[in-house]
Amino acid sequence: MALADFLSSQGALKIREPNEEEFMKYWAVIPFDEITGPLLVAEGKDASIFCQLRKGKVFWIDEVKRMHFKK
Repeated sequence: MALADFLSSQGALKIREPNEEEFMKYWAVIPFDEITGPLLVAEGKDASIFCQLRKGKVFWIDEVKRMHFKK
């Protein structure tokens, strides 16, 4: 329920593939060695939510828009 409330607070979501920087952020936080299903970004007004799918269902979801790499 909390996820549904959060997503609905983001307005109309734009679903797209991650760009290179977003993909690298996602890769840095996942606890497994490979990405076996599609990875999509649900972009809202304040947040970007990564959704990794496996067998047609959401396998992993995370909000990483506020994560920054040290340069």
